[in-house]
Amino acid sequence: MIHQDVALPVTGAASARGLLSRLARESDATVAACEAAAKDRAQALHDDAERAAIARRREVLSARERQHAQELRAARELVQQRVVAETLKARAAVIEQVMATAVSQADELLPHVELADCLRADVAQAVRYLPDGAVNVRCRPSLAALAQNAAAAVDQSRISVVIDRTTPFGVVVESSDGRVTVDATIARRIAGDRQRLSVRVAQLLEQWLA
Repeated sequence: MIHQDVALPVTGAASARGLLSRLARESDATVAACEAAAKDRAQALHDDAERAAIARRREVLSARERQHAQELRAARELVQQRVVAETLKARAAVIEQVMATAVSQADELLPHVELADCLRADVAQAVRYLPDGAVNVRCRPSLAALAQNAAAAVDQSRISVVIDRTTPFGVVVESSDGRVTVDATIARRIAGDRQRLSVRVAQLLEQWLA
C-alpha cells in the first residue's frame, strides 16, 4: 500500500475559513436578533401586564367609589327621611298643642258680643235633628245663663239646661233618652275642621321659621 500526503490548495483552505467565519457572523446575528426579539416580547408582555394591573386597579377603585357613592346617597336619604319624619312629628305636636290650647282657653270667648247669638243658633239647629219631646242642653257653668236664654228663645217648654262641668266650651243638645245627640262644642268644631286648621297652623309655622 502506497501512502501519499495530499496538500489542499491554499485557495480552498481560505475559502473554507471564510465560509466558517461568515456562518459564525450570521449565527451571531441570528442569536442577537432572537435575543432582541425575546427582550421586546418580554417587555411587551410586561407592559401589557402593567396596563392590565393598572386597569384592574382602576376598576377596583371605580367600583369602590361607586359603592361609596351609593352608600353615601343611601345615608343622605336616610338622614333626609329622618329629618322629614322628625319635622312632621314636631309639627304635629305643635298643632296638637295649639288646638288643645284653643280648647282650654275657650272661656275667653265669653265676653264676645256674638256668643249669645251663636249659642241660640246652635240650639235651634240642633233641635231640628231631634225627635219630638223633651230636650236637654248640656253646658259648662260659665255658659249656663246664655244657654238658658237660648233655650227660652227657641222653645222653653221642651228644653232644659243641664250643667255639666265636663262639657267643653259650647253646648251638647240631646234627646231626653240620650239616643240622639248633637255636639256643638268648640272641641267638636275643631275636630271636624281639623284638616283645614292643621294646614293653616302648618303655614303659620313655616312663616315663623322662615
